[in-house]
Amino acid sequence: MRGLPCAAAVALSLILTSCSSAITEDHLKVKEGIESMMTPDQARARTHELLENTSNVIGGDWAIEESPLPEQCNIVGKDDGVFWIGRRRQDDRADMVEVTDRVLTYWRGLGFATKPYSYDKEHRGISAVTPEGASVYFSIDLGRVGIDVSGPCVEGDWLSIRKAIAATLPDPYEEYYGTPSPTATAESPPDE
Repeated sequence: MRGLPCAAAVALSLILTSCSSAITEDHLKVKEGIESMMTPDQARARTHELLENTSNVIGGDWAIEESPLPEQCNIVGKDDGVFWIGRRRQDDRADMVEVTDRVLTYWRGLGFATKPYSYDKEHRGISAVTPEGASVYFSIDLGRVGIDVSGPCVEGDWLSIRKAIAATLPDPYEEYYGTPSPTATAESPPDE
């Protein structure tokens, strides 16, 4: 009977270790156990809101990179989820400690599970998970600030949402070459 509590302690330790590293492994985008009643439109807006509000807490001018197209994610093991990503960048910040403390205080005030980190004396970072399951990251390294968001994973048909949004965007082929993208003809083989 004594071995059972030890085995449970080892299992709990492994689970907790896995959870702490999961914050930085958002590329898997498996958000099991996180209930979200958000629609895809709300999830897209939330991603933008997280970026906008955090950059406003820091202040200054930002290079903005936000994809209008969603990415695929999994909800409880199914490939039926959708999320958006975005990033903001800023150069030449000298107040590394003050800016890091400001973001940490702001995110903790919102109830985010935060994890500050640093790998060098010229670097500070914070990874966090929001109550709805979005992953947010702040880093400052040699005066360069970055904010990255992988928004909440919500139920939605990733491919149809992506196609519907893409249909509303300018044709990049036409923008670059001056002519519309070529379309398939009757003689063209079907896509596989």
